[in-house]
Amino acid sequence: MILIWGEPQTSKNAIVNKTVDWDECLKICYESATCTMAWNSNDSCTMYNFNSMSPVVKGSSKNGSVVAFKVTSPENQCPVGLNPPTFDNQNATGRLYVNNYPPSFPYYVNYTMYFDNGIWKMSYIRTDGCRGTFNHIIQYSNNSGLCVYTFMATNDGSFDYDQSLELCKSEDQYLAGLVEKEDFKWFENKGQELRKLTKSKDIYARIDGVRYTTCRSNLKTADCRSPKGFKFTGRTISNFNNYKWVSNSSAMATKNDNCLVMVSVKIDVRGCPYDTAPLKTQLVFCSRRAWSFPDLHFN
Repeated sequence: MILIWGEPQTSKNAIVNKTVDWDECLKICYESATCTMAWNSNDSCTMYNFNSMSPVVKGSSKNGSVVAFKVTSPENQCPVGLNPPTFDNQNATGRLYVNNYPPSFPYYVNYTMYFDNGIWKMSYIRTDGCRGTFNHIIQYSNNSGLCVYTFMATNDGSFDYDQSLELCKSEDQYLAGLVEKEDFKWFENKGQELRKLTKSKDIYARIDGVRYTTCRSNLKTADCRSPKGFKFTGRTISNFNNYKWVSNSSAMATKNDNCLVMVSVKIDVRGCPYDTAPLKTQLVFCSRRAWSFPDLHFN
């Protein structure tokens, strides 16, 4: 935290705490995922989150108003120059990671403090893990993830492959491609949960993957049994290592069995048309790579 003489232009939407001293106020803001500034105001702790931060008018020791900015600085070094925390008029920066999932999707905030005609101001860029109609995020150990949206039949109908593609596309998404171990665990659990809510309890769920035409008469070749034998519209599927097959990737009980589906907790190759498979396809899993959305800029 960098302390300066100054006074915020407004305390609108700020958080006021009259029960803690200044040192505790600084500690709370520093440890908060969203706080970027604290103000020692009339013996009250006034804290500002990144999205409610007020411009700060430069002051002096005469008025005694102290503001603390949370910014990134070299270890054990304080700013130099006339207008800290802008490091001799070089903009100061900070970074927040906010993860309250569920219910809110995680996001990053990269912010910049700058000095403009006697006033400190802040701009920030927000990067969302997921955005829009997605209702779930699968978070991976490497800090990447997958945003997921589910369509579920409300009657006794069935989704065919082309319809499923269009449904996902309508939400700026793709049919869900399963890659990571976390994907399979999540989709297996979600499939089991949702099948209890569908009219037909034994069902398929559409996922990404349709067999290339050239492989439909060459099922046993190594390439056709691998992801190279299937067209994927979304994520790159490099191997089937995590796939638990009902039989295997070359399954083709009928000539229409060319689309990957989930059944219970396994993967099968079944009919692309809705009426050519033993079970009804009443779930469609759509997805999009997390952290792939355009940044949001705020001044």
